[in-house]
Amino acid sequence: MRVGFNIPNFRCSPKIRPYLEKVFEGEYDVPISLERPVIIDIGANSGAFAIWAAHRWPISMIHSYEPQEEIFDEFFQNIVSSCLTRVIRPHNWGIGNPGMRPFYHGVNNSGEATLYPNPTSSDLGYHIEVRSPLSLPHANIIKIDAEGVELEIMEPLIRDGRSFDAILLEYHSAGDRVRLDQLLVEDYIMWGIEVAGIGRGTVRYLNRKYFV
Repeated sequence: MRVGFNIPNFRCSPKIRPYLEKVFEGEYDVPISLERPVIIDIGANSGAFAIWAAHRWPISMIHSYEPQEEIFDEFFQNIVSSCLTRVIRPHNWGIGNPGMRPFYHGVNNSGEATLYPNPTSSDLGYHIEVRSPLSLPHANIIKIDAEGVELEIMEPLIRDGRSFDAILLEYHSAGDRVRLDQLLVEDYIMWGIEVAGIGRGTVRYLNRKYFV
């Protein structure tokens, strides 16, 4: 795959490739420069965001979380072939309310797999380990693509007083979008939004300190 820079031998399913190409094209980009940022990548899938972020913010440390066993193996091979094993730390578990939780396959591609059954999920796949959001390292940037678990992750972090330079996430219902805005309005300004369908899209928030 080549989208802005060479990605040798990038492995992913053809069904999800168009969505990952959007990530490589800068779907999550924000206009901030950071030296040695710590970045959290929840819902890493095959590693598109992690690899893009490693090029976007050189000398960063990226903690990536992908609970799907077969996709995690693909992700690991991609960061090895991209020579980014010192930059990207892969973790094979989910983030949310902790415990061993049922995990549902996606109907159309692996990016639709979720902890919550919905119209784009299919049969129950298996149980996965899920760890608390408070187990995450402190970070400058957090990206979440967790198919409806975004609020479950963000609410404990904000209550704990965690602060980020940028919050990059997908939303999967209009209600979640409103609740995210309400949760973040005090300290963050919505910098960009891309609507993907009814009640679905990608939204980016920047810390208010960038607007002072």
